[in-house]
Amino acid sequence: LLRPAANRLGDAWLNDECSYFDVTIGMSKLHQLLHLEAGKLPRARVGRADSLRTVLLAGAPGEQHLFGLGVVEQGFLAAGWRVIMMAGADWPEVCDELRNERCDVVGLSCAGDRLRPVIKSAIDNARLASSNRDIKVIVGGHLFLSDSSLVSLVGADAAASDSQSAVEIATRLLQIDDETRDTTCLTNNSLS
Repeated sequence: LLRPAANRLGDAWLNDECSYFDVTIGMSKLHQLLHLEAGKLPRARVGRADSLRTVLLAGAPGEQHLFGLGVVEQGFLAAGWRVIMMAGADWPEVCDELRNERCDVVGLSCAGDRLRPVIKSAIDNARLASSNRDIKVIVGGHLFLSDSSLVSLVGADAAASDSQSAVEIATRLLQIDDETRDTTCLTNNSLS
């Protein structure tokens, strides 16, 4: 219910049906509900913290629409992932975190077309900064929902439409990567 409510607020803002103040108050209430309800969600049983898959979530440089990242964060946590939430962080901070923490996936949100020019550069910088050379990048947000061809143009591995699909896509990307690595190891070992 939170996502449709946030979408309705956005539509009301675009159609001049409510003020900036109304949207701010409404989104504040939605954030409160998200955090209140997040504590009630069932969590997957997980092993040791160092064995968890890790996702870093951030908005594209300049992104202001970050509510969806909070919803996606809850989806990953419920699935037993370790989440590094960097909504609203400056892009150099995001790259520093990728250097210092081994992340399996980066999830980037980009709502508006005005950010299209910066997202490819942000993804390229994230890949260069990451201590994980095989890091996967999943994008989401209105920009990618309206034009799926942008996913490959910006250098992402996939796009997700909601928190459930983000978790499923991230898991699938890492399984494919693991299977490829296992096949390569088997091939290399049989050659020795």
